[in-house]
Amino acid sequence: MHKKFFAILTILTALTLMAPLAAMAEQDAHPDDPAEALEYEDPDESPSGEHDSEHGGHHATPVGEIIAAAINFAIFLALIVKFGGGAIKDYYKTRADELNAAVTEAEAALAKANAMFDEVSARFNASDKDAEGVIASATENAQRHADQVIADAEKHAQRILKDAEATIAAETARMTEELKRELSAQVVGKTREKLESRVDDAKRQDLVGAYLNQVEEA
Repeated sequence: MHKKFFAILTILTALTLMAPLAAMAEQDAHPDDPAEALEYEDPDESPSGEHDSEHGGHHATPVGEIIAAAINFAIFLALIVKFGGGAIKDYYKTRADELNAAVTEAEAALAKANAMFDEVSARFNASDKDAEGVIASATENAQRHADQVIADAEKHAQRILKDAEATIAAETARMTEELKRELSAQVVGKTREKLESRVDDAKRQDLVGAYLNQVEEA
C-alpha cells in the first residue's frame, strides 16, 4: 500500500514539474507571432544580428513561468504534507518498527548462539573434567589394588616363613631327640658291654644282692 502511494506521488510530482516545461517547449515549437514563424522558416532573409537577438529573446525562459512552476510545486508539497503526511509518518514508523524488530531478532539470535556456544563449551569442559576424574579414580583404584596385592603377598610370605621356621624347629627338635636316644642307647650298650666284660659271675651276684638290700631298706 505504501509503495503504491509513493509511486502515485512520484508520478504526480513529475507531471507537476513537467507541465510548465512542456508548455514552454510547445510555445517554442509553435510561436504565436507570424513574423517569428517566418523567421523560423527563412532565417537567411533577415540579418544575422537581428535573427540572433530575436531568437535569443524568444528562447529565454520567462520569470513568470518559473515562479508559477515553483508555486505549483509548493502547493503540491503542501498537499502531500497535508493529505499524505500521516501515511508517510506511518510508513517510516512501520519501517522503523520493522528495523527495530529485525535488530531485536538479530540480537536474540546472537544471544541464543552465544548461549549454545557456552553450553557446548561447558559440555566439553565437563567431559574433560569427567574424563580426568575417571582417569584419576582408575589410577587411584589401581594403586590401591596394587598396594593391597603387595600387602597380601608380604603377609603370605611372612606366614610361609613362620611355617617354615616352625617346621624346621620341630624337625630339628625331633631329630635331636632321636639322636639323643640313639646316642644314649649306644652309650648304654657300650657301657653294658664293658661292664659285662669286666664283672664276673661272683661280682654280678654281689651287685645284685646289694641292689636288693637297698630296695628292701627303702
